[in-house]
Parts: sequence; C-alpha cells; structure tokens
Amino acid sequence: ELPKEKRRNKLVLMGLVYDQQYFESLKALAEELEVTDDVLFLTDVSFDNPTLIDAYAAAELFVLPSLYETFGVVVLEAWAAGVPVICDAVGGLPSFVENRHNGLFCPMDQKDSLVTHMYHLLRNETTANELVKNARNDVRQYSWQHITEKLSNIYQSLKR
Repeated sequence: ELPKEKRRNKLVLMGLVYDQQYFESLKALAEELEVTDDVLFLTDVSFDNPTLIDAYAAAELFVLPSLYETFGVVVLEAWAAGVPVICDAVGGLPSFVENRHNGLFCPMDQKDSLVTHMYHLLRNETTANELVKNARNDVRQYSWQHITEKLSNIYQSLKR
C-alpha cells in the first residue's frame, strides 16, 4: 500500500443506494481504514447529470462490480468515454465484452484478483490503451444511428 502522502487516485463509488445497510457498511469501512479522503460516494447521479460525464472523463479505469447484470449500458458509457473496463463475465456482459480485447473479466467475488487486475491496468499503459482502442471501435455498433439502421433493415426485410 502506498503511503497516504503518495496516493493520488480517488475511489469513486457511484450509483443509487438500494441497500442502505450495505452503503453504511462501506462508509464505515472507509473510516476504519482511514481512507475517507480517498473515497468519494456519489449516490444521486442520474444519467443526464453532468457529474456523470465528468466522472467518466476523470476515470483511469472503470470497474463494474455487479454479480449479475442484464446488459450493462454503463460499460458502453465507459467505452465511449475512453476508459478501460473491468467487469465479471455475468449476465449479458459476455455478449459484447471480449476478455483482453475490449475489457478484462474478473470474478467480482475474488477481491485479490480484482486488485491484481486494477493494478495491472493502472500500471500497464499499453494494455489499457489497447483495450480502450478496441472498445472505442466496438462501441460504435451500439450508437443510436447504427441501431436505427439495423432496425430499419429488419423492417425492410419484413415488408418484402
């Protein structure tokens, strides 16, 4: 662990609070570990809030700690912002995240593995840049223009 005076990164935990008890336990843990100055809790940020855009722009990496995820639009948002992504291979994520191509898969229930993945991306700029480059190319297929074109083609094929 780096001495407190050498730390420069902040951990930003962002999202709606669905479990108040769990949220309080996270805050208590930050206090216990004496890292409250290094952890920022943003709990009331809607999709259209400029703070969300600023958070992506300032991020060095994005971790989606979900143990279950239907699709994972937040991964697409991180890709569009040029942020490397770490997530678990759960739910719909494996349908568009390719391990070591546009993101890194990591079992979220294995904290040591998560720390290793995070350090790897933070210390290996080449890997992080390669993931970002591939993700920026891949995210284009999820733009509204691309989706609209695909839907239009489907409708046109049904008319024939």
